[in-house]
Amino acid sequence: MKKYITPPFLGFIATAILLTVAARFCISASLNHYAMKAVIISPLAYAMLMFAAGWWLGSKDAKYLPIYDTGFRFNLTTCIVYLAISYLWFGLGFNSPMEKVSDIQNILVIIWEIAIVIHFFIFLNLRHRRSIKGLDKKDLF
Repeated sequence: MKKYITPPFLGFIATAILLTVAARFCISASLNHYAMKAVIISPLAYAMLMFAAGWWLGSKDAKYLPIYDTGFRFNLTTCIVYLAISYLWFGLGFNSPMEKVSDIQNILVIIWEIAIVIHFFIFLNLRHRRSIKGLDKKDLF
């Protein structure tokens, strides 16, 4: 397990925490001020920034790991961080009076979990290929 926790992955976790807190704040503040455009833009910006962070740090992660995991660890980590911060956000009462945990949050959990299961099967499928970074194992050893 230790070999899967690399410096770029730790950087991604820190980025995910910061971006998730910022996104939750923007969504709740936008709802408090009835800024519906910002309510739509905030999650879209969050998704794009998280994808960019995962892409950039994931490409650096290849230096440390010889496996091709298609970003599964990054996707799963994003989901865990987002859900943990969101439920803490609601539990601590930082949410807007206009947002309830049962509204969109639980639907998002279901959709995200389906996506993670699909991503996991892709990860398992790619993991059993007979190549390392495009080179056949027989040619390497």
